[in-house]
Order: sequence, then structure tokens, then C-alpha cells
Amino acid sequence: MRDLSHASLPLEASRAGGEEGSTTSDALLSCLPVSVLIVDRQLRVRYGNRVPDGLTALGEGIGWPVGDLFSPSDGTVVERLIETAFESREIGEAEVQGADERFYLVRVQPRRKGQAPPNAVVTATNIDTLRTTQRALTCTLDSLEHALDPIFWVRPGGDFSFANCAAERSLGYGSDKFAHLTIWDLDPSVSPDEWKDLWQQLRKHQTYSYHTSLQRSDGTCFRAEMRLARLSPSEEEYIAEEFAILIARDVEDQLTLEEQLRHSQKMEAVGRLCGSVAHDFNNLLTVIECAGRFALEELDPTHPSYEEIGEILATSERAARLSSQLLAFSRRSPAEPRIINLVDIITGLEKILAKLLGENIELSTVAEENNVPALVDPGLLEQVVVNMVVNAQHAMQGVGQLTIRIYVQELVRKVRGRGSANVVPPGRFSCIEITDTGSGIPDEIIDKIFDPFFSTKGPGGGTGLGLSTCYGIVQQAGGHIQVDSASGQGTTFRVYVPHAKGNTACYPVVLPEVSRDARGTERILLVEDEVAIRTRLGRELRCCGYTVDEASNGVEALQYHAEGSTYDLLITDVVMPQMGGPRLVQAVRQQTPDLRVLYISGYVDELCNSDGSPTSIDGPVLAKPFAPADLVTKVRTLLDLSPTSSQHLGGRHQ
Repeated sequence: MRDLSHASLPLEASRAGGEEGSTTSDALLSCLPVSVLIVDRQLRVRYGNRVPDGLTALGEGIGWPVGDLFSPSDGTVVERLIETAFESREIGEAEVQGADERFYLVRVQPRRKGQAPPNAVVTATNIDTLRTTQRALTCTLDSLEHALDPIFWVRPGGDFSFANCAAERSLGYGSDKFAHLTIWDLDPSVSPDEWKDLWQQLRKHQTYSYHTSLQRSDGTCFRAEMRLARLSPSEEEYIAEEFAILIARDVEDQLTLEEQLRHSQKMEAVGRLCGSVAHDFNNLLTVIECAGRFALEELDPTHPSYEEIGEILATSERAARLSSQLLAFSRRSPAEPRIINLVDIITGLEKILAKLLGENIELSTVAEENNVPALVDPGLLEQVVVNMVVNAQHAMQGVGQLTIRIYVQELVRKVRGRGSANVVPPGRFSCIEITDTGSGIPDEIIDKIFDPFFSTKGPGGGTGLGLSTCYGIVQQAGGHIQVDSASGQGTTFRVYVPHAKGNTACYPVVLPEVSRDARGTERILLVEDEVAIRTRLGRELRCCGYTVDEASNGVEALQYHAEGSTYDLLITDVVMPQMGGPRLVQAVRQQTPDLRVLYISGYVDELCNSDGSPTSIDGPVLAKPFAPADLVTKVRTLLDLSPTSSQHLGGRHQ
């Protein structure tokens, strides 16, 4: 700042010279909200009124060069304005900073021509508050412009006075276009009359919110949550007219996630039901299978009942496949994932798929790469492909074309398809795409196609578990299914499974099959809480020469050991009253570490954790339902292995 040490001339001395009026006029000028200065041709201040927060608030500055009342750079600006006023007699104006670091709006006006002495009148209005308000307003507008949600200023008539950048991006209109639009142009569900009613509610409650679908400039829509807040005219808040701030939040993703959550919860609930049903179902099928095999062995093939019993067993096998579908849908059936090449899987299925499709449907397989590695259970993945091909064959009514593409896809952002379960997150996936030329899926049912027991084939045409089973298998594998379809335009299913690197396969350990006689003389302890199953399994083992003791639970089985009985093999159910199989095995092996163990189970939750991964059951598992011949074959195989080898056998076996 300039040196302000000049000697000042008292205002009274100025008046004594008779230059600037009376005491009365001075009092009047001191009441003004602006500083008033009289400046002579030498650019010195001859008079200044006393104004709070003004340039002459302390009565100083009289006799000073006028430029010294301002910052160095702005003082020159004021001096130039005054000189211009003296020369051209034109009024000048500028925003400048005072020596007190406050900002002023300076206005210079020369005295009328012929008036003496030839001075200039300078007024300086303090605009610090105005600048602060302007900065706040600019900051607010900048925040609105860069907000992520569309924001509008809406007048009572429904037209817009402001729309931010997010509104332009979301709705596809330019800033100039919004000036000619109304709220009902964006929200067709609101009519002009309804907007009037809404505005009355807004005046009453000051805020209002509702959900609707907003229409973009291209005609597409998105679901939005509308929140309005009314602002009324106020001098204190610098609001000149009544309007409302409207925030239109895009809730499409949020609502989609909520729909997916509800869908997932529904699938989980039905899945639990299916798993429980499968448990009881498998126990019943095991009894039917064993009893049927026993009866068939006792009858001559020419016996009238021989064919009937064979039909019972065939029906039992079909029921077992249905149970398997229920387990796959419930996502509790233990999977055995390994790194496989999807191209090999599809190539191996081509002959089977061609027979399923028939002669009048052309099958094309397109592999974009020779090796498309994926981490998935190959048997379950084959079931997915077969189910989808069967659905496609039905949709094409025996005539058309089906194309299967295998490829690797890198998704940099989420991909949304049709239906509530059709969002695939970013990532690297190995993909199988199945496209048919069938009738397509109508819009009204596309959200239901993965629901269990939903079918369009009519009574007796299907179980409704095909696609729901596919959904369960793929979800359990950490993958996703996407469908794109329209009525009359065919359907495309895309199966996304986790991409894998490397060629090392995580092969499941399987019990080797034996070709020799499965008979033996070893001692076996059979532990099973279902009387019918225990009785028939014990009978089958005894028929093969084994000595068998039976127990209904783990506590009863321990009594045999407490009495000194020794066994070559323990066969036990997993879940039983009082003591289950794993606890029984743990207790028995404290006394007999080398005892061989075979678990049997028809309850999928016994074999899986909550995420579908296998539990750490120490030993091989034979899943119900199974044929008696399967049991004795596994028994013989285990007995022929060394004790150490048999303990390391794990997994789920049929």
C-alpha cells in the first residue's frame, strides 16, 4: 500500500474556505450509505463524508491525493477515471479495492459546466457483502452444475429456469432446449392439472417426493426418485421469484439390485425347500431301489411281475434324476470344479445334442479360440448346455437353426440383459452362447423363466426345473446367465463362467471300479437311522458274505466298540439322532486309527457349507439313492485298499 502519512486538512478548515456547503448538508451526506468525495483538478480530496465502513470512516483523507485511498494499482484506475471526467465530462465507473483492503464500486461524475471550482464528485459503495454473496452464489451454481444427479429449478407453471449438466447427460437435451420444456415433457405421468395439485401440496408442506419414469430425448425411459423443495421470494435470501428445486435421482440400478435381492431370496427359500425335499426323497428312493433289486433277483425273467418291477426301477431312476435337478437348483449339491476347455466340452456333446435336436434343426458350433479355459464342474456344465438345448428345440418346434459360440470376453463395465437376473459385473469370463431361431420369449414372462417350476409347456410338458437348474449351477460356479429375447425373434442365452489360466486340472478322487466278484468275509459295522434303508443294506451285504452289525445312531455304534468288537469297515450315515457320522468316526479312530470308513448320505446340507463348497468329511461319500450293487462294489474296493489310502479318498460318488 502507499504511504498514508500525509498531513490531513481538517474538514472544518475546508468548510471555512466556503467550498463545500453548510453543516446541514454535511449531516445529510453522512446519512448516506456510500462514501462521497469531492476531488479537485489536482486529484486531491477536498471533502469526504463520515460513513461507517466507508473510505472516510475516521474523518481522514482530506487533502490527500485521491489515489492514496485505494490500492496502488486501483488508485491509478480511479485517478484515470477522474481525469477522463474532467476532460470529457463523462461519468466513469469501476470496481476497485480500497487501501483498507475492502472492495468498492466507484462512480465519478464531473461538476456541471460553469460551476466553480471545477471539482469531481466521487461516490464509493462498499460491495464486500455483495462480492461475498456473488462468490457464494457462484460456488452454489458450480456445485449444482457438477452434481451427479439431475437438478432443475422449476417454476409454478411447470417450466424450467435452470437445468444442470447431469440433467443434460441423463435426458439427452441441450441447455437451450430445457428453456422450452415442461415437467410433463419429461414425466408423462404428470399432467398440467396434476402439476397444479402437486404445487399446492408443495406450498403446504414445502417438500414433496414421488417415484416415476423419466423420458429421455430418444424416447427411452429410466426410473427416478423425484424430490422437490419449494423456495419463496425473500429479500434476505435474494430470491426474486417462487420456484422449486427438483432433484431427479436415477434409481434404475438401485431398483434392479433390490429386484435381484428379492429374486435371490426367493430362489434361496425355494432352494432350501428343494434340498429338504430331496433329502427325504433320496431316502425313499434308496429303499425302493434296494427292494426292487432284491425282488428282481428272486424272480425268473418270465415271471409276470418281472417286467412290472423293472418298470418300478426305471421310474425310480427317473425320480433320482429329478432329485438331482432339485439339488442342483438348490445349489447345495457339492460341485467338483476343475480347469477344463469349454471347446472340448461342447465338442464332446455335439453328437448327443444333434440327436436331441432332430434332423430338421441345424446345429452349428463356433469356437473363436481353440482353448477357452474355465474353472467349473464339467458334469454340471454339460447339464446346463443340454437343458438349454432341449428348451431351444421346444421353442423351434423341431425346425430351425441353433448356434453355439465359445469365446473369452473381457467386460470393462457391467452388462445388462433382459430380466431381473441379467446383470453381469465387469471381469474376464469364458462364455458359451446358445442362439436359436425359435418363437422367442414374450416380455411378460421373461422375468420368470429362471423361477423354479415355471414352465410354458403346459400340463405334463415339463417339470419347470430346466432353466432354474441351470441358474443354480452357474451361480454356484461363480458365473452368470444372461438372456436376450423378443417374441418371434429367437432367443440367445449367454453363460458366463470364471475364466481360468493354466492347464493343471484339479481332478476329483474317484473310487476305482473293480471287475472281479464283490463278495467278502470281512466284518462291517452299518450305522443308519432309517430302519428300512439299514435293513435292506444289511441284507445285501450279508448276501455277499460279509458279517454285519447294525446300529441306529453313533451312540449305539460306540457300544459295539466298547464291548470289544472289531471291524474292517464302518459304513455310516452323516446326520443321525444323538450322534452323527463325523463325530462317530472321530471317536472310533481314537481307538482304531486305521479303520476304513464309507459315508452314505441323502441330505445335501450334510455335504456342503453355506456357500455350496464341500465339507471336510474325512472319507468317501456314497450319495443316495444308490443301487445295492453300487454299495457292495464300493465296499469291496475300500476293503482292498490300504487303510492309509482309503482315508484319503474324498468327494461325492455314485
